[in-house]
Amino acid sequence: MKSILSISNFLFLFCLLTFIILTSSCKLSIDDSFTNPRIKLGKVRITGKITDETKTEPKHTIVMRIGFIHPITLETIGKEIETDSLGNYSIEIETETNPAIGGITTEVNPYKTIYIELMQDEEQVLNLCYTKENEIKVTKKFKSEFTENDMLMGNSFMTEALTYGWRPEIPQLYDRSADVYLQYREKNIDERVAIVSRDTLISNKFKSFLENEVRLICHRGFVFNPKKMMEMNYLDIHPEASWLPDTLNITPPSREYYRFMKNLNLNSSLQLCSPEFKELQEFILLNDTLNLPSIKNTPIPTWQNTIKERMADLIGFEDGLYYDILTANAYALQLNMEVIPLSNVQKENIHTYFKGGEIEKMLLRQNEKIEKKAESMEPLKIQDFTGIDADLLLKDIVEKNKGKIIIVDFWATWCGPCIMALKETNSLELSIKKEDVAHVYLTDESSPKELWNKRIKEVGGQHYYLKNEIWRQLMKKYSFNGIPSYLIFDRSGEIKHHFSGYPGSTKMAEIISMI
Repeated sequence: MKSILSISNFLFLFCLLTFIILTSSCKLSIDDSFTNPRIKLGKVRITGKITDETKTEPKHTIVMRIGFIHPITLETIGKEIETDSLGNYSIEIETETNPAIGGITTEVNPYKTIYIELMQDEEQVLNLCYTKENEIKVTKKFKSEFTENDMLMGNSFMTEALTYGWRPEIPQLYDRSADVYLQYREKNIDERVAIVSRDTLISNKFKSFLENEVRLICHRGFVFNPKKMMEMNYLDIHPEASWLPDTLNITPPSREYYRFMKNLNLNSSLQLCSPEFKELQEFILLNDTLNLPSIKNTPIPTWQNTIKERMADLIGFEDGLYYDILTANAYALQLNMEVIPLSNVQKENIHTYFKGGEIEKMLLRQNEKIEKKAESMEPLKIQDFTGIDADLLLKDIVEKNKGKIIIVDFWATWCGPCIMALKETNSLELSIKKEDVAHVYLTDESSPKELWNKRIKEVGGQHYYLKNEIWRQLMKKYSFNGIPSYLIFDRSGEIKHHFSGYPGSTKMAEIISMI
């Protein structure tokens, strides 16, 4: 018997938090439009003012967050800053493409993402006003191909498309073949994309971006792992069941199932603009069915020939910049997930192939960061707990961390927002000593054990891989309906806080520092 989150809970969390992180990507070209950016390491500076008319006190700080990804080194970037008491702010960030696409949220309305185009080597001014009518106005913006409607309405269209089709009459798919499941999902995805296509309020370029974004998000969320989704389908068809029966036999997809990737046009620069690009690339590189080899010390042309033999018929092309990006991403997985710096042989291979270009600069820069991280990160400890009693587990956690503030993080390998958040909790700026805080991470059997073993290397800290029964007890005990979720203990072992959803670095640091 094993448990799994219901599809409705999973998709609610997936769609709610996807909007916090936006990304960028690129293609070698002289055209620097957001639909065709260039690979270039550089800095973006944004200044401006945020006005909140909903507050009676005119002078107060506002926490704002800018999110995007680095598509070459596969980093999720979330920069959080506070305005001054008058609402003024200034932030400088590094991007791997020019331009890049990012998203801004603030504590005034954390669920409303404002899309922005990030241009390197020029200062950009963006002023926002949150009105008494709970609307957002752009009172001043820098030169951009985004219209004001693109910036403010894109989030709404994305939400509408991603939440479309949450009908109670879900077809029974768990006992059908993966191909039948794919046919249903592809039709459903086309219907979602059509919602964006029909819109007349946003620019045609931005509409193309959103159409592609919806298609990628839905494929990653619904299609790339049909076995998990069909297990969730079983629980939706049988709402009385909390467990999957041992007799349920869902056949994993064959290699040919992944021919749907031809429809994703992975060699397109527009495709590479997607916020989902990072998660997609990681899935492709780690997928058991595709079975792509790690790059290790293999010369890049040799590795790429192997990849092309295994991938070309599935993605629909044998040449293109995509293979160079996938190569860089393979090195990035070693750096980020395994926290293993580049070997001398790898550095030589990178230099021989990329010849000192932008991708080489990015990989070497990331390597320096990982070398420093490896020296300072908290040692990894895999904690053994075989019982099925939630109270005994919590007692075990407290006993092992006496006298410390304990952050217990509920997460899963398939939860992108969880991975982003657990990295941030490791680098919080606290008013207490780092050694006085213990980081404990809990996951259950919905996270594949092999992938979990890889993921935890980049995190460090104490990790428990729990039986589904004890996970269910904990979720019920603290009324957690999704992840990431948190328990925070004080130094005496008492629970002071429990909540779902990462509140942001500023708020999280404040919660911990005040215990």
